[in-house]
Amino acid sequence: MDWLVYVGIGVVNFAYIFLKAFQQRNVAYSNYLSLYPTGLLLALCEAWVIDTIAAQGVILPLILALWLGGATGAHCSIILHKRIHRGSDEES
Repeated sequence: MDWLVYVGIGVVNFAYIFLKAFQQRNVAYSNYLSLYPTGLLLALCEAWVIDTIAAQGVILPLILALWLGGATGAHCSIILHKRIHRGSDEES
């Protein structure tokens, strides 16, 4: 059953980092309406991630799940934010 914990933390950390990157882009591009729902979802994910780390301890499989979930979350967030806020983002 431990593998379910690692899959779960990877998925939730994907969402958490996705939302953090999305929120940074909201701030950078003044997307005010997106700030509040994104902030609420961030708080929920952050609480779950911290609770899981506290319960499991810092171990290599957990770190790998956090890393993979976080990196892919940030990557996907940039892509989605550019699509949603096409007119307000400066394209690089």
